[in-house]
Amino acid sequence: MKVDIIGSEMIKKLTEFKKFPYKINNFVSGQSLLSLISTPYPVDMVDLETDDIHIISTAFRDFNKSLFTSFKTSESEILILDLLSELNTVCQFNQGYFNQSSMELLKDTPDYTNLSHIEKFRAFQDNKEEIFSFLNKYEKIIIIKPDDLKGLDSDFLNALYEMIQKEFENHLVLTLPDPPEGKSYFNSPIEYYDPINFNLKKFTSDNYYNQMLFDEKLEENELSVFINHIEEREYVYELYKDGRSWEISEPTTSRFYKFTLKEKGNYRIRVNLTDESVNPRFSETYKFNPSSILEERLIEYVEMPDFSDMWMLDYVLEHENINAIVGNPFKYPEGYSGITIIQSNGIDEELILFKIELFEYVFRKMIDVNTSADIDDREIQPKQIFLKTMERYLSQKD
Repeated sequence: MKVDIIGSEMIKKLTEFKKFPYKINNFVSGQSLLSLISTPYPVDMVDLETDDIHIISTAFRDFNKSLFTSFKTSESEILILDLLSELNTVCQFNQGYFNQSSMELLKDTPDYTNLSHIEKFRAFQDNKEEIFSFLNKYEKIIIIKPDDLKGLDSDFLNALYEMIQKEFENHLVLTLPDPPEGKSYFNSPIEYYDPINFNLKKFTSDNYYNQMLFDEKLEENELSVFINHIEEREYVYELYKDGRSWEISEPTTSRFYKFTLKEKGNYRIRVNLTDESVNPRFSETYKFNPSSILEERLIEYVEMPDFSDMWMLDYVLEHENINAIVGNPFKYPEGYSGITIIQSNGIDEELILFKIELFEYVFRKMIDVNTSADIDDREIQPKQIFLKTMERYLSQKD
């Protein structure tokens, strides 16, 4: 089966091994997707100052956008998409987008503007229609995602992946394992790449329809799975804690499901099909140990919570002198309620109220504030105080 590939040097590395499971139709690496679809700036190879055949070839394609026509007319049904090259320094010049490394090779270097990650993300949004129109031609998109990036790089790529995944239901996800210590995605030993190629093969194997394939992740206090099966099926997701069934979902056709963990324990998810046409499967087991909120704690920052918990964020902002909200600035480029959204880099974690701590904070705060004149019944239990106060608070917000 032939595939098209838009990726980084990591994907190129995968294709060099015999175990890479696909035949390649079109392949571009080291070039931003934003650059690939933008306006070309025609140059000849003699205009580029380098003798390195790989570097000059990448820059030539970057300027002339020569491969985009091949991608647009491709008959491949599958696209493999790896966005690590979006971390390249991309610049804007002559109404187009190019790698800074390409611009530096021109004999007569023109004036250009390097873009920050936020500026690149806004450019993606501005060109979203053309990008989506291009991606829409494929029957299946295999998304390969890194998992060990931190800070702004991680938030930027996650925002791009989220934008694409929300638009296209016909995608599968393969999260990369962390590279060995001292190595990167681009220079790891063969033992690192072999399992990735093996997992890629599962997506088009003969028994694809008879497997329960999913991507899984524990992120802070949320354990989730994403089902790697495009065709609609009905699932039941069951959370196990310390070997026992703990929580179970209603039957759903959603391919993504997450459980919020609150207590210390060993957790895993069992995925079942309601028609039992495929054997159920467990995720890996994850240890979870929630942090506890501190008494008389100085709070200067608060972590952005999920949408359903935004009322608790509002409550914190009303009762604490918050300097900034820790979150993804790409989702909130204008901030939230007049407060800047920042990365957690360099911030003392003792000063951050994490989203997992919000409920306990609000619970205690409401009880402390309202066990006096506002609520007359001294026999009322703390839980009732909290519920009454929360109801009153939310009605005021409405």
